[in-house]
Parts: sequence; C-alpha cells; structure tokens
Amino acid sequence: MKEENKYGKHKQPIEWYQSKLVEYIKKNNPEKLKFNPTVIKIQNDQLTFGMEKHSGRLVMSLKTLDDFHTDQMKKIYARLWGDSQLMEQLILDDEQ
Repeated sequence: MKEENKYGKHKQPIEWYQSKLVEYIKKNNPEKLKFNPTVIKIQNDQLTFGMEKHSGRLVMSLKTLDDFHTDQMKKIYARLWGDSQLMEQLILDDEQ
C-alpha cells in the first residue's frame, strides 16, 4: 500500500482511527457497538464509517475524534502526574 494512501495527509494510520472510533462509540453510544463500526475512508478531515445492518455510510469530523483523544490523554497524564486539581476539573467537565 502506498504511504500516502495509508496515511493520507493525516499522521495516523486507519487502524488508529478505527480504535479511536470504537472507544468514542463505547463512551457515547455503547449500545451501537453491536453493529461493529468500521472505518471505510478518511478524506477531507472527515472519517467515513459503516455499521452492520445500516445501509448507508456515516460521516464524522476528525476533529471530534482528535478532541476525544486529547481529553483521554489529559486524564491519563493527570493520573500519572498525580495532578489532583486537573483531575478534579476533568471530572467536573465530564459531568456537564
């Protein structure tokens, strides 16, 4: 597979986006995991994916997944660094 097709203009391979998509759906719509969400393509800052028993394609902004990933990493780093103030703020943000 050509390098540009594997990554496009994005820095992560499709497999990375696949795992983030599954994590995102698990957090926001866990009941939809049974439909096996699968990345089809990444193009123009949009992720196109399909689901079993769904006749169309679904499109999501890559910014949505990037923001989700950033929030996950903030939580991990706050735990590693023992930053209780940051953890408290992240918990409050999650509750909103």
